[in-house]
Amino acid sequence: MLSCTPINTTGGTGPCDDDNGGCDPLTTCEVNDQGVLLHPDVAGDEVLLIEEVLGVPPMVGTVSFGSPYVGAGICASNDGAVAGSETTGPELNRIEDALGII
Repeated sequence: MLSCTPINTTGGTGPCDDDNGGCDPLTTCEVNDQGVLLHPDVAGDEVLLIEEVLGVPPMVGTVSFGSPYVGAGICASNDGAVAGSETTGPELNRIEDALGII
C-alpha cells in the first residue's frame, strides 16, 4: 500500500494551508495501489506532483455528505472500501472510480 503525505505545508492554496502550519496527511487523501482520492481543495500543481510521485491517477472527492477530509471517512484497500454511513451514492461512486475498486 502507498501512503499519503502533505505536499504543501506552508503557503500556497492547497488543503494543508491553515493557521497551524500544516495538516494531518491522513485526513486529506485515501490511497491504494490503483488510485488516490484527494481533498477537493488540492491545488493543480499538487495533483500533478502526487500523480508523479505515487504513480497512480488522482481524483478529488468528498465523503460523509460533503466532508473534504476523505481519509477520515474512508478505510480502503485494493479489494474494497468502508465509508461512513452518511456517505452519499455519488460519493461512493467517486470513491469506487478513484480507487479502482469496481
